[in-house]
Amino acid sequence: MKADFDQAATMVSSGLAGAQMKTVWLDCIDCCSTEPGEEEQVFVGGGTGAPNMLMQEAGLSNVFADRPGNWVCVNVSDIVSAVPDVIVVVDASWDTAVEKIKWMYNDAEFCKLEVLRTARFVSIPFSATTLSPRNGPAALDLAMASLHVRTGSQAPTQQSGVGSFSPFFLQAQTSCQRCPLNAINVVYDDASGIAYTPLCSTTTTTTTTTTQDAEASKALLIALEECKLCCIRPDSKVRRQWRIEPTFKKGSDTMIFDFSKKGGPKDLKGKWDGDGILFADGNKWKRTIK
Repeated sequence: MKADFDQAATMVSSGLAGAQMKTVWLDCIDCCSTEPGEEEQVFVGGGTGAPNMLMQEAGLSNVFADRPGNWVCVNVSDIVSAVPDVIVVVDASWDTAVEKIKWMYNDAEFCKLEVLRTARFVSIPFSATTLSPRNGPAALDLAMASLHVRTGSQAPTQQSGVGSFSPFFLQAQTSCQRCPLNAINVVYDDASGIAYTPLCSTTTTTTTTTTQDAEASKALLIALEECKLCCIRPDSKVRRQWRIEPTFKKGSDTMIFDFSKKGGPKDLKGKWDGDGILFADGNKWKRTIK
């Protein structure tokens, strides 16, 4: 356990060049009782106990380390004003991490946060949140997963159950919410190739993200064989490049893209409009190479 703690303690600091990673430990969204008219509150990790210890050993900075108690009720506005880099979400069979995340994407105050826009969530099983021999591996995986969602870094994890989510899974799960995730804003990738069905098929964010999976590549390059058009979407935070060549009929300005290998549709239509490819949702890849 000590070896895990020692490794985790330096991982975040070195990964962020010494900068702190402000973290909120979200345990429960309906455990705090408030009167009508009072500001909504949530149950988070306080300054003592296993949550604070795990964050500390993982090299994370607990936003509410100054609040006494293992867990405390805090105003949602306190979380918003703290501008956390990562939110650690406790996952239990009776109160899943996914349901808490969906609740946040449906809350007007939480929707203001960059951490939601970029889906910087780490899930930790309830069984790993109490003092036990599992705390060492959990702290190490907590450090790895936090760096992964914050910077896009890749690292093997142990079997503690701590981890992150596929951005495409979260996009599908939040498609009905107030501020649904657009996975184009996420710096980390999902290499599984699994396609997720959105809960709300009418949302436009699904098309936006699955067609512009630029976060899975250092540059999304589309070469049209006949007219030598090149559209590129750079992202310096990602390391890999992948290529898609659409099918089209000579003389036509409409192309068909197959994104099924990247978790998207296999027959998405795009139309050349003079300086780029325009998709039905208004999303556009501009021509950058002539």
